[in-house]
Amino acid sequence: MILTRLVARRQVADQHPPHLLLADFGIADVFKPDSATSLQKKGTWAYMAPEIFEDIITPKVDIWSLGVVGFELLSGSRPFGQTPFEVQVSTCYDPDPVDVSAVRAAGASQAACTFVSWLLTKQETLRPSAEEAHRDMSWPDLAQNDVASMIGFGSKSTFSKVQKPVAKDVPAQLAVWSKLDSDLRALLFDSGGVFQTAFCHCEVSPSSRHRGIFPLPMLLSWPDDAEVPLEDVPAALCLANACLASLNLLWADFKETRSQASPTAQATTGQLEVHTRVAHRVRRMLQRMRPTSTQDFAWDGGFARFETGASLQCEPLRGTAVDLPERAGTCNPLAHIHEELRRAVADPSVIFPDPGPHIPDLDGRAGVSMSEYLVLVSRELACGKLRLRRRVSGMASVFAVKKAAVGRQRKIWNGAELSRLASQPPRPERLANPASFLDIHVEAGEAVYYSKRDAATFFDSLQVPPSLQPWFGQPAVSAAELAAASGQTLRDLSILVDDLDGEELDEDCLLHPVNVVWPMGFSWSSAVAQSTTLSVVTNSGVQPDAVLCMEQPPPLDQSVLCWVATDDTVFAHRNRQHGAKTLARFDAAMDSAHIPRNAGKDVSLASHITALGCDFTSQPYLVEPATAKLSACFVGLMDVLDKGWASPKGLNGLLGLVQWFCLLQRPVFAVFDKVYAFVRKEPALKPRPLPLDVRQELAVALGLLPLLTVSLDRPYLNKLLACDAAPEFGFGVCAAKVSPVTMHQLGILAERRGDYVRLHRRPGDADEIPRLGTPHRLHLPKQAFKKVISSRARWQAHSGVLEAHGLLLALKWAARSRASFHKKLVVLVDAKVVLGAASKGRTSAPALRGVIRAISAHSLACDFLVRLVYIPSEDNPADAPSRGQRVPVKKTVRKA
Repeated sequence: MILTRLVARRQVADQHPPHLLLADFGIADVFKPDSATSLQKKGTWAYMAPEIFEDIITPKVDIWSLGVVGFELLSGSRPFGQTPFEVQVSTCYDPDPVDVSAVRAAGASQAACTFVSWLLTKQETLRPSAEEAHRDMSWPDLAQNDVASMIGFGSKSTFSKVQKPVAKDVPAQLAVWSKLDSDLRALLFDSGGVFQTAFCHCEVSPSSRHRGIFPLPMLLSWPDDAEVPLEDVPAALCLANACLASLNLLWADFKETRSQASPTAQATTGQLEVHTRVAHRVRRMLQRMRPTSTQDFAWDGGFARFETGASLQCEPLRGTAVDLPERAGTCNPLAHIHEELRRAVADPSVIFPDPGPHIPDLDGRAGVSMSEYLVLVSRELACGKLRLRRRVSGMASVFAVKKAAVGRQRKIWNGAELSRLASQPPRPERLANPASFLDIHVEAGEAVYYSKRDAATFFDSLQVPPSLQPWFGQPAVSAAELAAASGQTLRDLSILVDDLDGEELDEDCLLHPVNVVWPMGFSWSSAVAQSTTLSVVTNSGVQPDAVLCMEQPPPLDQSVLCWVATDDTVFAHRNRQHGAKTLARFDAAMDSAHIPRNAGKDVSLASHITALGCDFTSQPYLVEPATAKLSACFVGLMDVLDKGWASPKGLNGLLGLVQWFCLLQRPVFAVFDKVYAFVRKEPALKPRPLPLDVRQELAVALGLLPLLTVSLDRPYLNKLLACDAAPEFGFGVCAAKVSPVTMHQLGILAERRGDYVRLHRRPGDADEIPRLGTPHRLHLPKQAFKKVISSRARWQAHSGVLEAHGLLLALKWAARSRASFHKKLVVLVDAKVVLGAASKGRTSAPALRGVIRAISAHSLACDFLVRLVYIPSEDNPADAPSRGQRVPVKKTVRKA
């Protein structure tokens, strides 16, 4: 008889039909009935039977351990303490039976509670043997919910109403995570939950060969190598399984019959790697959001901020509450912006083809106190932000909104109508967003230092050309009113009026305040501001191609990189000394341009920085949503899923925040489809129930939040992939070994406008067809590629759909090997429609959507950063295998 002497949760593997398999018999012994007291105590204290403490070891100690495992799986917690003393006191010196109320409270059936209690009989002689337990165990009495509970989602609690009982002396943090566990279960997995049918048994036998990673089985227990505090384990396990379920649903195009992974299926090596990745990302997310009190992390009402922000919350204007610069209009953008933009803004007829005037037929001061408006105008005249005119070409109303700082306001010049009348502004050049953060390439062990600079009241410092100023008028005031409010004489005011034309200023004269700085409410202002900051960056010695953006390829030399987002400038340096010199030159260039700095926000050569709503760290090399923003997404999604109601505009606000961070992981964009139709509904401010398909998309987005943390040090896979599809045959995938330097050179071309790759030509190759864009010749012939897939299509479909399936097959092939996980993959694609949809992570074409979702699920699960590069069809080495033809093989000449 084999005596394991320790059955722990990590050793248990559940199978279908229900029976337990045990693994890891490292401390097992052969038991002899006459040697019950001759064995040594070994194992983990938390699973030890009472008699072990008295040096009595029989086969029934394994029955006790199984009872502890069952208790832990059903309730999410262990029945006893964690120290040897606590376990010994609870089991040996406490005469009462083991309390299994926590199992019942977690939603287990009465049969399950009775069975666990029987296994945990303290008196060894009354405890069942293995044969007795197996013979008397009534499997039909165990509810399906008991099986679900054992893999982390069986609680029957109702979100925000019924929670697991928590003792009064339990710390507040434990209460928070216990509530998180029960609420997640109630929202997602229990009866009526969004994922309630996503975990039925798979139709395919678990014993059949399974080379793909989908559908993913659920985590039965928390992995040992992703350590979390014991009180976090139930919530972490539930959130990890929500993440796995979300990946399954995304892969299955939200068709639950396809996503039904058996919770008892044995995980493959690749699936175990996905489990490990998900567990570590969930652990990091919970660590970052770990609250200091229950009030700091309450998701009840977390969506309310988006509902209240759905309509701009105007406040009564208070003239002294608006923050203003000490001196406005200090920087002349015409001295900094590029030539084409300079010519446009210097000519009003370019921006406003219709000469006007355009004076809206409305009371521009509606809802604004005249006295407070006069106070504000007086202050703005004093700092140089406004001047005065009797006649204007354009006008917009003003109002005030609350700022984050208590008691402070922001004045809004409502230039929406004038922006519609204006010509289309140019796109701000090299504008940073989170997607451009992924262009940084870091080698393991390489030093990275982050810095940040912020301009103070940037738009208020940018002068508008005098010829444009008449277009940026505000509601008029009388000269007498303004003189009284500002304490100036009419003669003093006349100096500020630009169109008196030598006349004297009369007290009854109506004067329009006009903006002499670029107002934030006008469409062209962002382009002017961005171009000005870029000029300062290049004047500090940073090369233009080092300013990362999605429209231009990043440089090969990444010793210094920069991101510019209007008034925010972020640097990444590889050398501390060079970084310090760059920052000194940038600060000097800011001063030379007369742009005031917000020195209080300066960060110099740090290992951690927050910029554009994201946190960068260099140890480890990560970029992820800032903690406060991540928490806002999490509690907002939890709350709106619980409420089941939202206004279209309120949900659009939450969706906008989530999608900003989806730019770090573009495959997550594939989740959203039905929600777009909901947020377009009218009236936009009227709350309405969320349809099930919208709730499913939001629930999957919630489950994938842990995967928004992105590693910056992923190396390139040493194989260059190429894929293709042909209607007359099927699919082809080829691979060629390529050096890391070449892979990096190809990777920076990914998804850039107009870049494409051509292979090295050999005699007999197809003629090249002229293409638009910039070609890049790869010194690699077709013969260097080896066929890895040549598969006949089993259905007919549009060529675009087949091309997308070809790309999916390439990722599936890469996912077969764990060595390919956590890598940057460069894939050559000859279908621009597929390249665009897969790069963006979304498509409006229903036929493509399901395949794009499957591609996205593989990228997220395997931690691929897929770089797609266009290659013309005549150069594509996968063209031949996609047509069922042999791939030309590179011939080698052997020495005699």
